[in-house]
Amino acid sequence: MNASVYIIILSWNSAVDTVECLTSLSQLDYSNYHVVLVDNGSTDDTVGLTRAHFPQIQVIANGRNLGFAEGNNVGIRYALAHDADYVLLLNDDTTVAPDAITQLVRASERDPRIGMLGATVVSYVNHSCEYVGATINWDTGMTAYGASMPTATGDADYLAGCALMITAPAARAIGLLDSEYFTYFEDADWGVRCRRAGFRVVTVPSAKIYHKGTPDNVKHESPTLLFYYSRNQFRFMRKFTHGRQWRAFLFRYTRRCLTQFFGLTKRGEIGKADAVIGGFWAGVTGRFGSERLNAPAWFKYSIYWELGLIDTLRRVFKQIAKREAV
Repeated sequence: MNASVYIIILSWNSAVDTVECLTSLSQLDYSNYHVVLVDNGSTDDTVGLTRAHFPQIQVIANGRNLGFAEGNNVGIRYALAHDADYVLLLNDDTTVAPDAITQLVRASERDPRIGMLGATVVSYVNHSCEYVGATINWDTGMTAYGASMPTATGDADYLAGCALMITAPAARAIGLLDSEYFTYFEDADWGVRCRRAGFRVVTVPSAKIYHKGTPDNVKHESPTLLFYYSRNQFRFMRKFTHGRQWRAFLFRYTRRCLTQFFGLTKRGEIGKADAVIGGFWAGVTGRFGSERLNAPAWFKYSIYWELGLIDTLRRVFKQIAKREAV
């Protein structure tokens, strides 16, 4: 195996994690690889530390936060322009097993139909928690990482962007990540496009990376996550579903976002409530990209009032039913 692998690490204010990730790459048993650090406008010393301690690494400083999708696109363009055979997207809060690249390339060379390959994502904190591949529920638009461990290379709906390898032919055929997502759902979008272009999207259980951001370790849902997930779920499903499936999703999506907004507001979690309804508003009005929007005050108040009325009536009727049953 002598294929050229370009490893793209997207960093943002994570100097310590980035150094640890780059150190793990120095232990790889694969020889023909090149590391490109793409920095999304860090205000810490990520770029300076990398250049000082890893002078052999190509550093591209974007100067501002372009988001996960476009930040990685900068690195992908660079890799393809330098005749990469494979491009591996790698989060800056990961470390990599020494044989991970070897396992991924070996699996790819067994089947020319393969366009994307995903490593097993092992919890950095708890090595017994492993995630491989991801699934899409086309009725609800919800996505989930696979928690069951296959014993051989298998197909997936898409692969987690924290450790995703794409072949050069697939990248050229389907294009770059959709930068309109900014962050969240761009990996699902890429996987669907890859499959629909006729390539296989596969998991490689023997290739392991260790990630600090796995679901067992990061349980907090920040307003940023809630906004982009809420908004981008709409964009994703609008792109890939049609007719009855789209209409059914739209009904479920609207109900879920509005009830989530109402519940968070009742609990006093106003920042999260505003993020959910802002994402919903941005999605249905077609406002994508990096900007985080707030829903208009009249829209938020009318939803809260109407759902509050429904909730009150539901509780009143429930009490009446209890009394009549006595």
